[in-house]
Amino acid sequence: AARHKAELARKLKEAGAESQERKKDKASIRQMMQMAGIDAPVSRYWVFSAFFATTVSVFVLLSAWPPIAKMFIIFTAFFGVPKLFLKWKAARRQRKFLEEFADALDGMVRLLQAGMPMSEAVAMGAREFTGPLKEEMLRVYENQKVGMALGEAALLMARRIPLTEVHM
Repeated sequence: AARHKAELARKLKEAGAESQERKKDKASIRQMMQMAGIDAPVSRYWVFSAFFATTVSVFVLLSAWPPIAKMFIIFTAFFGVPKLFLKWKAARRQRKFLEEFADALDGMVRLLQAGMPMSEAVAMGAREFTGPLKEEMLRVYENQKVGMALGEAALLMARRIPLTEVHM
């Protein structure tokens, strides 16, 4: 029992370290969009960035600010603000996911203890909950239906929701 606890503690520590490494890595725009729950092509992000920067530049160019300040603001409007928006939206989605995650796991454990198959427990999570948790459970269930292994489907979910709780 002590050996099992030590092994479990080691695995949890490794999962936490791995999660921290992932957070430090720069995520691509596509990955950030997935984390934010935006299922659109990356080109839409760049179109939005260009539109936002153009709108900002109209107002900035009419101002009496120095040219270097104008360039900095326009640059930030194109590269910084849309990326900041994606990060904010991803953090908000992760918070909503975590609000119901414990209840979903508890419900799935009860179904498994009652003898239901794992795929049905995941389907229950997709049916009974709302928001990001429902979306992710539905994706896992649909991936299973088309033949993907449960572990692989869960790993894809962990990439979209990069939280230690999900990685465990």
